[in-house]
Amino acid sequence: MRSLSILAFVIVLLALVSCSSDEKEITEYYPHENNSSWTYKVTSNWKEDVYFVQYKFNGITQHEQGFQLQVLERWIEEGGIWVMHEEYILADNEKVDVYFLLDDENPYHRLEFPLEVGKTWLAWDDSDDEFFTVVAVEDVTVPAGAFKDCFKVSYTSETDPEWFEYYWYSASVGLVKIYAGYPEGHPDVGYTTYELNSYNIF
Repeated sequence: MRSLSILAFVIVLLALVSCSSDEKEITEYYPHENNSSWTYKVTSNWKEDVYFVQYKFNGITQHEQGFQLQVLERWIEEGGIWVMHEEYILADNEKVDVYFLLDDENPYHRLEFPLEVGKTWLAWDDSDDEFFTVVAVEDVTVPAGAFKDCFKVSYTSETDPEWFEYYWYSASVGLVKIYAGYPEGHPDVGYTTYELNSYNIF
């Protein structure tokens, strides 16, 4: 089963301010200004309790090879206590990569720009059986509001073809919804849904 920790991921979300047209894509669909944050309401039929996950960009750090990465804090509510984990983001106008450790040499390719229906890219450089595809443009309603014309991105693994992940990205806000799990008929049938509950973008 695909680890749901990878779903973070990524979230991939904070706003670099720019007026140039070549900055529009990343500013629109993966804003990443320091201190910006997103809180998601998480529901699952694998876990009875509803819980919340918050992502927050909090500063800059350095990869072992010398380039800069943004620190993305992932706060998870566990039994009334918030526990923090860090991931590290390299975002530009071509891509959003997630590094899980500061010595990673094989980042997770969360997004590739420009987003357009039909576009596909590998999730990892060293794996040719895990990939993302932009499958549609859809309207999405979550607790934080209604978002029009979101890019719907699917994750597919050929080694676990029944597992599904879908991500919806909204212009100016970023990731607004995740839906992942196994379909009816699978022995581990179930789902987990992340829905944007609140956000604060600088």
